[in-house]
Amino acid sequence: MIDAPAAPPSHVTGDGIGFAPNAEQRLAVDSFRRFLSSEFAAFVTDAGDRLVTRDALAHWLGACSAFGMCGGKVRPDHGGDGLDWLSFGLLFEELAAVSMDFAGAAFIQSMAANLIDAIAPEPLRRAYLPDLITARRIASIGISEPGAGSNIAEIACRAEPCAGGYRLTGTKIWITNGGHADLNLCLARVGPAANDLDLFLVERADGFSAREIATLGWRATSTAQLTFDQAWVPEARRLTHGSQGLRTFATLFAAARPLVGLASVGVARAALDRAISYGQTRVQHGKPIAAHQLIQAKIANMAVEVDAARLLCWRALAIIDAGGRGDVEAAMAKLYATEAGVRVTSDAVQIHGSNGIAVDTGIERLFRNARMATMPEGTTELQQLIIGRGLTGVRAF
Repeated sequence: MIDAPAAPPSHVTGDGIGFAPNAEQRLAVDSFRRFLSSEFAAFVTDAGDRLVTRDALAHWLGACSAFGMCGGKVRPDHGGDGLDWLSFGLLFEELAAVSMDFAGAAFIQSMAANLIDAIAPEPLRRAYLPDLITARRIASIGISEPGAGSNIAEIACRAEPCAGGYRLTGTKIWITNGGHADLNLCLARVGPAANDLDLFLVERADGFSAREIATLGWRATSTAQLTFDQAWVPEARRLTHGSQGLRTFATLFAAARPLVGLASVGVARAALDRAISYGQTRVQHGKPIAAHQLIQAKIANMAVEVDAARLLCWRALAIIDAGGRGDVEAAMAKLYATEAGVRVTSDAVQIHGSNGIAVDTGIERLFRNARMATMPEGTTELQQLIIGRGLTGVRAF
């Protein structure tokens, strides 16, 4: 099937969008960076790879919300900061550079608040947004299932009408924040057609349970499988109607891919900083290893990868802020940045030699966390198909 694009794609023609951070954005980033360095970094170092408690997660997400994390995209008249996507992305990279684990948790909390702000009726906004913005309630989002990953049309979790509401039955998997979540924004099937999907706000008390999943990285925050066993959801908490759930997710999550890319930029930046410092202080053959040409070449390539990935992500977010779809640009950003994160952190391990594979140094954790980012919001291979479709107009899936 061939898609005829409505207009020449911006990645071919250029769109004239500038995305260099302005003075206000730089000030916000500096303020957040100082907070992370002076208060949050010590907690991250102490916590290590251990799953943090729900109270600790809520405390630190709430602290980060003062700088625009959890409610950054929520409209000011609804209690948020009203940031554009690029401003939010700049802050998000800073958090990921200190803790990619918490960046993932903050990403889901922020996206849940953004969804409620954008589509929920006023009574639900009043009831949930204040607690989501301050992280007094922890949110999760239920899309992926054991039999439905990238192909959302195969979702099997069902919402059956009943007196006063719906009964949800099914399983969601790879749910960030799932084990600590007070609520889940669940995409569930309401009819037989592929796109008969709508969005429901399900509280834990409604009847869902969580089971932690051990993963390669992001171990400090929860990744869980959620089971909905006849969970009763009142009619008032059905957030979309007329099978608009899939379209709603596609629209509101347009920025998700470059944001995951910026999380990878953050962890790659942290690895680059560690590699530079180690190269300056580690002595072999009578001189710092940074004086060896092969080490300098690795560090130079790492720096280029970090900057190139960041710029691709900034471009995608700027296009979305300007009202464009940016599908191809977002896929490019996600593909390149997450794979660059793997390459850069791998090189950091190599520069550290045997110290790089020692758990106590924390370098191998950066690599594991970077490797995780190639999966969410569509795998690398899916991004390739999106880019190919955008360039050729031919669907491969």
